[in-house]
Amino acid sequence: MVDADSSEHAAQTARIVDMGDDRMLGVCEDGRRIWLEGAVVPGDVVSFQPEGKGGCVTRILLPAEGRLDPPCPWFESCPGCALQPLPYTQQLELKSSRVVESLRRMGGVEKVPFGGITGSDQAFGTRNKLDLTLAHDRLGYRGHDGGIVEIEDCMLGDSRLREWIPRIRNWIQAEPDHGLHRCLLRTDSARSGVWVMFRGSLSDTHRTYWAEQLGTSGLSGVGVQQDWTRPWQVIAGNLRIPFELAGQHHDVEADAFFQVNDVLADTLVRSVIRRLKAGHVGSVLDLFCGTGAFTLPAAESADRVLGLDSRPGKGPFLKADLRKGIPPKVLHTRWHTVITDPPRSGMEQRLIRQLRDQVQPNRLLYISCNPATLARDIKRLTAKGLYRLVHVEAFDLFPQTPHVETCCELERNP
Repeated sequence: MVDADSSEHAAQTARIVDMGDDRMLGVCEDGRRIWLEGAVVPGDVVSFQPEGKGGCVTRILLPAEGRLDPPCPWFESCPGCALQPLPYTQQLELKSSRVVESLRRMGGVEKVPFGGITGSDQAFGTRNKLDLTLAHDRLGYRGHDGGIVEIEDCMLGDSRLREWIPRIRNWIQAEPDHGLHRCLLRTDSARSGVWVMFRGSLSDTHRTYWAEQLGTSGLSGVGVQQDWTRPWQVIAGNLRIPFELAGQHHDVEADAFFQVNDVLADTLVRSVIRRLKAGHVGSVLDLFCGTGAFTLPAAESADRVLGLDSRPGKGPFLKADLRKGIPPKVLHTRWHTVITDPPRSGMEQRLIRQLRDQVQPNRLLYISCNPATLARDIKRLTAKGLYRLVHVEAFDLFPQTPHVETCCELERNP
């Protein structure tokens, strides 16, 4: 029971006005802004229980206009698809606003040159990868409380992957002492195969079972990794996934990063390359290049290209830990254009200083999946007045979630 006489613990009311990655921003009746956890969307008026500096939603008092019944039966407990109750067009509007407002408020950009957002052709079934948690006979995602939300399906995944969720669920329920704690499901760009990657330990009997599944329902490879410090072991098939992106072929290691929505990622890459070709290309340095999604097509029009990454693919790449900055030999080479696609945490301050104060490219194309860290880094890059933001464009690679991919183009001031 909530003590109605306690102002500290009594339930309060707020209108949800904005979204973060895993929480929603509410405005209370007295004007206070507070981050709330719960299955709500912008526009909802809710009752919440204060918890520390935030709160937990207890009830929806007035649903947002146009609110839909979420199609996923696990929506209330699973935090992955927070925007399911909103029509897809409204999701795109919210994400556009999030990008613009982040750059304006946190990035210090007075007039954001926003060129719009490109949505996915499909609102569901876009992901080529699902990352599942296992615990004895349970399979699912981590919930709001840190426990496992057991699922039987995931509407975000491609149909190839969804077919394997009940198969794996049935197997772990029959073999609850399997010794696994994670399962990664992936498919290729042609959607012709499925790769099952386990983390944990598998007995010889279990390895034999999974080896015998090769070829079943498109199963192309099975691997296991005892923990993240150990190498992957091939149980059956191969552990390299073929992708075609913007006219380039990529063989991706089964646990390596690749865009989860490769269909729209193709549009993103082609858009970035068009922006690249619209001006003087010259020499191109591609940071956090991965398998070369941008490096390889950029090479077609550049005088010289080099991609840097901690796990680079095969090609004009160099292994480098960019958390420690750009290697000296690369740093002191003239680069006309820089492309950077860092992880969600953005770029280290040292790397930003190197780009702004030493490399000083004519143009910088920054691709990000986190509007907050993007805005922070744009502010740092433009801090000395050497660069200006000339174009911003968003791509909804993550329908039903608050996440959005953004490309920003900066030019050096004369």
